[in-house]
Amino acid sequence: MCGRFVSATPPDQIAQYFGAEEVSEAVLEPNWNVAPTTDVYTVLESKGVRRLEPVHWGLVPFWAKDVKVGNRMINARVETLAEKSAFKRPFEKRRCIIPVERWNSALSSTTIVAVISSPCSIARTTNTESTLE
Repeated sequence: MCGRFVSATPPDQIAQYFGAEEVSEAVLEPNWNVAPTTDVYTVLESKGVRRLEPVHWGLVPFWAKDVKVGNRMINARVETLAEKSAFKRPFEKRRCIIPVERWNSALSSTTIVAVISSPCSIARTTNTESTLE
């Protein structure tokens, strides 16, 4: 269950909340168990314009030989984010926001902690250049 979250808010509401001027026509179904490799709505910014569009959940580093590496690249430690090769360039140049309604993180195989706050968001890096601060 690590790295799972809920994404069920309609795109027009997400766009309004985060000030996205452009909204992709792609429609994603509500998902109460988003896992790495799932497409999710994401807020990106380029040249001062925020847009909402679906992206693939997981970071595929430039050096990866297989996109499946992105299945495991969903968490980074803030203490080393700007130093680790997988996250350094994306952290500097390719930021985005992933709106979520709830984040689930497993402490053990029998205990799950959910941080609930609606709406909330998590920061992420993406494969497209973005100036989102």
